[in-house]
Amino acid sequence: LASRLGVAGGLELLGGLLLAAGLFTRPVALVLACEMVIAYAIAHLPRGLMPLQNGGEVALLYALIFLFFALTPRTRN
Repeated sequence: LASRLGVAGGLELLGGLLLAAGLFTRPVALVLACEMVIAYAIAHLPRGLMPLQNGGEVALLYALIFLFFALTPRTRN
């Protein structure tokens, strides 16, 4: 669990559970967005610049979704 993949897996498991439960949504989404950008930079970027070329389109999609969760203002009813 101390490896990069172990830390990423732990973040994704705990973060996914917290997002599904609606707890600490904004900070968790921001942490997961940063994780996805780092994952893209480490694992996909060395294989090419374009996401469709290097297989990193899913990591960038998740990063954008998490940024949306983190930056969308709350609505009051």
